[in-house]
Amino acid sequence: MSSEKENQYNEELELLFGAKTNLRVAHKDTGVYPSQIVLDRNAFLRRLNKVSLGFAVFLGLVVVSLAIGLNISANRPVQTLAYLLDSKNNMTELQPTNIPSVTDEDVMIFAVKKVKQFHKLSFTDYIEHTVSLEREFTTHTAFENYQRSLLNSLILTQIRDDRLSSWAEPSAAPEIINFNEDTLTWQVRLNFTWYMGGGKQQTNGREYTVDFLIKRVSRKHNEKGLAVDAYFIKPFGGE
Repeated sequence: MSSEKENQYNEELELLFGAKTNLRVAHKDTGVYPSQIVLDRNAFLRRLNKVSLGFAVFLGLVVVSLAIGLNISANRPVQTLAYLLDSKNNMTELQPTNIPSVTDEDVMIFAVKKVKQFHKLSFTDYIEHTVSLEREFTTHTAFENYQRSLLNSLILTQIRDDRLSSWAEPSAAPEIINFNEDTLTWQVRLNFTWYMGGGKQQTNGREYTVDFLIKRVSRKHNEKGLAVDAYFIKPFGGE
C-alpha cells in the first residue's frame, strides 16, 4: 500500500474514532488479519441524498399548493363595490353590493338596543360602564352630550346615593323623524320607561323621551355600520 493511501485511510480512522485513536492501517501482501474495520466512505453522501430528496418533495408540495391557491384566487368572480359619500363628496366607505344596505328597520332596532345599553346602570360600576360607551358615538363631543344628559336627569345621583341599579324599557316603537341623504343621518325619537331598583326597593319607572341622531359610519367602527351622533333625553312631555 502506498504511503499516500495509508495516510488517507488513517485520516478516515481519526474521523471515525477521534484524533487520539491509536488505530492505524496495517497492510501485508500476504496473511489474514484477525479482525477488520470496514470504512464506509459513502455514508455522508447517502445522508445528503436523503436530505435532498426530502427537500425536493417538500418544495414540490409548496409549489403545488401555491399553484392551487393562485388558480382559486384567479378564478374568483368579480366583486362589485358601492361607495358612500359625505356632505363634501368625499368617499367614506366602499362595500360590496351583495351586502344589504342599512334599512329604516335596522336603524330602529339599533336605536332600541342603544337606549337599553345606555340606561343599564349600577352603583357598582356606572362610571366604568358609561366610559366604555364612548365607542358607540361618532365623536367625543357626542359622547359628552350623552353624559351631560345623564347628569341633568339627576338619576345618576340617586343610583349612587341609594345604591341602586337602573334599566330602560321602550314604551313605544321608535319613530324616524327625518333622514338626511347627504350625511346619511337619521333623526330618531323613542319614548321609554326608566326603572330603578335594588334589594326590596323598586320604582314604578319614569317616562322619558330620547331624541338622537344615528349616523352611517364605516363598518370598521362596528358590524352594523351605525353610530350615535347626538343623544338627548328629557322627561316625557317635557320641553
